[in-house]
Amino acid sequence: MSELQDRSAYTAGLRALADLIDVHPQVPAAADAFAPFLFVFGDAAPVVEAFTAAAGRPVAADLDDEGTRLTLSWRLAALPVRVNLPAEEVCTRRGMRQVTEWALPAHLDPAPVRQEGEVKS
Repeated sequence: MSELQDRSAYTAGLRALADLIDVHPQVPAAADAFAPFLFVFGDAAPVVEAFTAAAGRPVAADLDDEGTRLTLSWRLAALPVRVNLPAEEVCTRRGMRQVTEWALPAHLDPAPVRQEGEVKS
């Protein structure tokens, strides 16, 4: 199968899952029952641009403890979506000490996504 066929089959599967949830109330539809977590390797800039445009607002960003992977989080309607990508593809390096510090682009929000009523720790 070509990449386009795989992509079409994947998105058809997502639509079929949405239809299944709509038609069968016994299938869990809570916001966290299904949360896509996408991994990006390589050029992440077009992916970040697409997701921030779809979100219509700054996307929450969290850098892992090693400082190598960045996770973007937001809600697409009621669906939580997370995208994990290489920090070096999105952030600007600030300093070359033993610990690398990354500066997030202005359109990413370093605050985690919170549920309504949840208190930020």
